[in-house]
Amino acid sequence: MRPKASVFPGCVLVMLLVGTVSAQTPAPTVVRWQYGASNSDLLVRNGLETVMLGQDNLAVNITLTVVRVSPSRQVVLQDALVEVINRTDQRVELVPSRITLDLVEPELKLFPYLDPDKLASNLRRMSHEDLMSDNANIEFAEDKTSWASDIERSAFRENTLLPNESISGHVFFAPPEHYAEDYGKGKLRIVLSVPVGDHLFKFPFWWDGNLVGGYGFPLWWKAKK
Repeated sequence: MRPKASVFPGCVLVMLLVGTVSAQTPAPTVVRWQYGASNSDLLVRNGLETVMLGQDNLAVNITLTVVRVSPSRQVVLQDALVEVINRTDQRVELVPSRITLDLVEPELKLFPYLDPDKLASNLRRMSHEDLMSDNANIEFAEDKTSWASDIERSAFRENTLLPNESISGHVFFAPPEHYAEDYGKGKLRIVLSVPVGDHLFKFPFWWDGNLVGGYGFPLWWKAKK
């Protein structure tokens, strides 16, 4: 005789609820920046490119740069200035830690997101260590302390964007593992993804392999045309 299966009503109910929630969570609308497209634009200021992308009364503007934290330690960060404009009649939730930066060429890697408060704290610690070292450089130490304060003031923070409002701020990423080996091979291609409400805005960038001004790492990112 086959044993009867035990059925627990509570478990069945939980399974049904989970299935219902999953069914009600639609995939985001993916919007990709494309040179020449009607919803995409490009502006150049002081040699830096700002890419602009809009869809369904939402708009995202991106300026992607590179920051060298410490000349002596070659600490390099990616800095994305993100502006979001909400022209809808709905509130939009913004969570900066969900913004991602991916290296897609020569191989797929993730640039880890950096919490701005932790980053500022680390910079102040580095500043203190610089001052305590035998070869103390007061100027470098003061620069780190100043930048730590700038990060806290200008960081892109979690927020609820009301209709007809806009917000901007900086989002920072650490380099992926073995990054020097990647850009040592030449050209790089990356994609910045910004979730805004039920939309996912994607921005492709590239680096042509030229080390500008004696820097030992990619300095200028260009929009992928």
